[in-house]
Amino acid sequence: MFYLYSLIMAIELLVAGIVPMPREILNSLIFVPLLDGPVYHWPIHYLGWTLAFEWLFYLVVALLILNDSRWRTRSLMLVLLVLPFGSLG
Repeated sequence: MFYLYSLIMAIELLVAGIVPMPREILNSLIFVPLLDGPVYHWPIHYLGWTLAFEWLFYLVVALLILNDSRWRTRSLMLVLLVLPFGSLG
C-alpha cells in the first residue's frame, strides 16, 4: 500500500511540476534513513519516515532475539545507548 500511495503522490508531484529528488525516491523504496547522509531526505509519501525507523527497530529486535544468551538485556541496553549516535557526524 505504501508503494502504491508513493506512486500516486509522485505522479501528483510531477503533474504539479515538482520533480522529486533522487534521494527522496530512494528513501521511498528502501527505507534506510541511516544511509541518507547528514540531511534526512523525506520519502515521497511523507509518512514513510515512520516506516523507515520502524524497520530499523524491528531489525534490532530480531537481532537481539537471535542473541539467545544471558547477555540479551545488556546487549539491548548497549544498542539503545549507541544507536542514537549512529547518525552523528
